[in-house]
Amino acid sequence: MEHVINAKLRNQAFWKFLVFFVITTAIIVIAVYFDTDLRSSENASLRTQIKIYEDQSFSEQQFLLKADSVKGLLDSLDNSVNNYDYYNTLIDQNLANMTSLANVFDSNNIYPNLNKQYIIYSFMSLKDKHRQVKDASTRVKDLSSKLQNCEGQAGNVQALGKNNDF
Repeated sequence: MEHVINAKLRNQAFWKFLVFFVITTAIIVIAVYFDTDLRSSENASLRTQIKIYEDQSFSEQQFLLKADSVKGLLDSLDNSVNNYDYYNTLIDQNLANMTSLANVFDSNNIYPNLNKQYIIYSFMSLKDKHRQVKDASTRVKDLSSKLQNCEGQAGNVQALGKNNDF
């Protein structure tokens, strides 16, 4: 075999090439691995945030549906004569459900301007005001019947007074 003149230089160049090739390949493999790993962890994080958002959105929708049903029940209190206590218990149940829904996601609320506690308080005060109006109308009816009774008695007394004039 012939002796190669620059064999030492060729061997050094070959080993340098081999070392740099392995380092470059390792850097590329590590970069792809971390890129894939970061994407999967970022995707998992985004999925949890989306799940939280969907849960909050569902909670808000349920809250607003309950608010609409309470509004309807408050309106039907005006029309109900016999079912007043039944509607009153339904309103109390819906307000309790609304309170539990309001407390579910208070920390990271999607709609910060939607003050759920204020809405619940407003419905409760409307219910109390409706009760007061109903009690007042009942009292007015009682007093008007008493007034008519007294007027009738006063008429009888006047009639007796005319008959007994001396």
